[in-house]
Amino acid sequence: MTAAVPLPVLVPAGGGDCRQRRDRLELLSALISGPGFDPLLRGDILAFPRDHPVFWWGCRITGCERPRRENKMLCAGHEAQCRQACLAGADRAAWMRDAAPLARTYARVPEPCQICMHRPAIRGSRLCARHQQRWKKTRRKAGSPGFEEWLAAQVPYDSFGGCLVDVCPELAYSPLGLCHGHESAYRFQGSPGGARLPGMWFGRFEQADQPVPVCYDNEAGFGRWCRAALPLPPPGTVNLRGLAPLARAEIQWGLHAHAQAAEHAGWSLGWVQAIADACRGLNCLADLDTSQFDHTVRNAVTEMLAALRLVYLTPAETREAGYLEFGHFGAGPGSRRGRFDLTAIRQRWLRDLLWDYTAAQLRSPQAPRSRGSYHNARQACVALSGFLGARAPGGGHQPGLLGEEHAHAFAADLRHRAANSLPPLGLRCP
Repeated sequence: MTAAVPLPVLVPAGGGDCRQRRDRLELLSALISGPGFDPLLRGDILAFPRDHPVFWWGCRITGCERPRRENKMLCAGHEAQCRQACLAGADRAAWMRDAAPLARTYARVPEPCQICMHRPAIRGSRLCARHQQRWKKTRRKAGSPGFEEWLAAQVPYDSFGGCLVDVCPELAYSPLGLCHGHESAYRFQGSPGGARLPGMWFGRFEQADQPVPVCYDNEAGFGRWCRAALPLPPPGTVNLRGLAPLARAEIQWGLHAHAQAAEHAGWSLGWVQAIADACRGLNCLADLDTSQFDHTVRNAVTEMLAALRLVYLTPAETREAGYLEFGHFGAGPGSRRGRFDLTAIRQRWLRDLLWDYTAAQLRSPQAPRSRGSYHNARQACVALSGFLGARAPGGGHQPGLLGEEHAHAFAADLRHRAANSLPPLGLRCP
């Protein structure tokens, strides 16, 4: 993939939050439409190959048809088998090499009927419920044709339409108007609005080629549930439907930036879907409250936001805000990217000097490779900032008031604190 080029966002100082969101969306839209962006990450429904080099989701046992469990290497079935084998003394690598594959249990999204193509097939069959019933009746008759002959004579039935849940791309499973997964979820949640089909509807209406009426206790309540229901994507899929345009683009860019890194943490697609679901109703990723997630998902959000800062902000803007982004200068120390905070340095002139010095180091061919050298320079400036704030005239904010005597006093204070194991003045940086 082509490396991302950090570009500034042009936001007038008095433009307001609406203008800022629009400018950021325009910028991300241009980058996402560009040739360096992975086409797989465009659109509302992101479908990843089973063995995608970054966002793979299949069990690592050769031939296994099941999805892996969260960010594990194996599916739930093989995880349980492997745990038992290891407790019995087996070598994990050898066990994985010799383990037998497991067949897929059932699809969350049923396959389409091979006749209708727009009606879901019932589990364990390639036929919808109506064609399955017709085949059963035909099979009972004496001299009935074989399945292939019967199949060639069948005609498709009308579709039940798409699932009524706003964010769901699947076909409705029945005249109720919900896909298989959302119909189950609707009943599990107590059927808000009381939507239901009449008793014996299949025989009374469906087989008689009559439209099936849907009854409601509160149709508006059913509609609210359909608008609020979350997507139920199949394995290997991330559903971004219903997100604000900026939030959707930010997640897409975050996935793209994560895939570009030579070394990266493994992200479960379930984590990505959880982030997307939590963003529903929000304008952008920065509005997300990450306290609802565990540390693994929080780290993913943090990485996405760091990638977006490289796009939204120029180096000059980060200097003004009091921090430095290693990503603006290529790979940071130890291939580390992220924010290098300088706000503990209270004097603006001193903070700017350190920013310029650190930026010059990062741009140099002889840039220090370890984070320690950058951290030490920052901590030294923090100590000087604390000393100037306590001992210098005007809190050290006017460098013209400082003289040689202040430098000697600072050096003496450092030696005194080191000799007596006293903490330096100023805040300690992480």
